Amino acid sequence: MFDSNYTSVNWLESNEAYRSWEKIGDNFRLRDYIISAKFYDSDHVTAGETDTDLCLKMLLGEDFERIKRIAILLNAPTDGQFGYIRLHYEKDKRTDYTTIVIKPFPYASIPTG
Repeated sequence: MFDSNYTSVNWLESNEAYRSWEKIGDNFRLRDYIISAKFYDSDHVTAGETDTDLCLKMLLGEDFERIKRIAILLNAPTDGQFGYIRLHYEKDKRTDYTTIVIKPFPYASIPTG
């Protein structure tokens, strides 16, 4: 279980993370939503019942290139569909992963490119 600030967690880069972001192409509006939307995590002290009050930018830093090396975009959020992102980590000498959830994209349509 993570505390409110993910204390003592070392986020790990993943070989599949960078490539996973290709599915949204150059859709900067969607990208900005994904990295700035507050997320839910069932492994967090909130148990996924409320958002963590954090977003990827707050958790991993402002550098999008770093985010793309760590956050594996499993499913991008769409109108009516939640987004899922996997994060591998090391904590207390144990390696594991958590999957965070982002609410559906709040716009009626997602422009491509």
